[in-house]
Amino acid sequence: MTADARLSTALPSHPKTKKLIRRLGEAGAWNLVCLLLWVATNRSDGDLFGMSVEDIELAIDWRGEPGALVQALCEVGFLDGDDGSYHVHDWAEHNPWASGADLRSARARWNACKRHHGETEADRQVPEWAVVRNRAEGRKNDAASNPDSNANSNAVSTNIALLSERRSNAPSPSPSPSPSPSPSPSPSEKPSPDGDLLSSAEGEKHDPVCEIVLEAYHRNLPRCEEVSVISPKRRRRIHFVDKLARQVCRQQGWKYAPADFWDSFFGECTNDPWMRGEIANPKNARWKQNLWVLIAEDRFAQVMDCAIARLKHEDAAA
Repeated sequence: MTADARLSTALPSHPKTKKLIRRLGEAGAWNLVCLLLWVATNRSDGDLFGMSVEDIELAIDWRGEPGALVQALCEVGFLDGDDGSYHVHDWAEHNPWASGADLRSARARWNACKRHHGETEADRQVPEWAVVRNRAEGRKNDAASNPDSNANSNAVSTNIALLSERRSNAPSPSPSPSPSPSPSPSPSEKPSPDGDLLSSAEGEKHDPVCEIVLEAYHRNLPRCEEVSVISPKRRRRIHFVDKLARQVCRQQGWKYAPADFWDSFFGECTNDPWMRGEIANPKNARWKQNLWVLIAEDRFAQVMDCAIARLKHEDAAA
């Protein structure tokens, strides 16, 4: 669990904060701080996906008009996204230590599994760290084969977790005015501009889990938002929920067959008009139901509860 978050000393005087106070009063600024601390503790990657407007405001005990806080945070630029897929603006850039918490945890689990079962099994059980490790190994191989062309690229890492561990104990540089709620990292810590996107090599890498999930999603729910880009964060999310699927199957005594399971899962989603994308969001006409809402941890559990209850009812009726 992350114990703290970075806040810029310029936050009180920043135009974004002043606009927030103008809209909501001093309570808006205090709830902004509460939100940043809550995110560092509970959503260390800054991604609030799966949380509704009400969920966010309840998490930080907003006592004003329902919906007003999230709306204001979006208007001034502290939050990005839409209902069910919000994220804190530039969180990874300005809170690299908190943002890397999940990867540090994944690496620790990978190392523990490796000690007992070897690298292959560790890669299977902790795919979120395996992706990062394989990417790093690929860069090492590239550097070894062409040291001149890779000299500069090796100076800047795109892995926030690895960057955070190389930080020295020297005092941080004085923060400069920033459009986000926390100071920018030093030049040696700054992620590369494409750090959240797939490299061409990763894009070509065969990932059967993602392929199975996406194929079942698009086939069963054609009215939902199409997934065109799979970033490392999205890839980790798919692998995480696939692990949950395996656990559910073990608990229920089912044999896990990925293609059959995900076809059934998204087939179950078609029983609800909201999940199949037929109910518009009255607050945002452009919003469409999407994969990331449907495979949020709580939503996944809800769908599985319904599916298991239906199967038990059918068995009892038979």
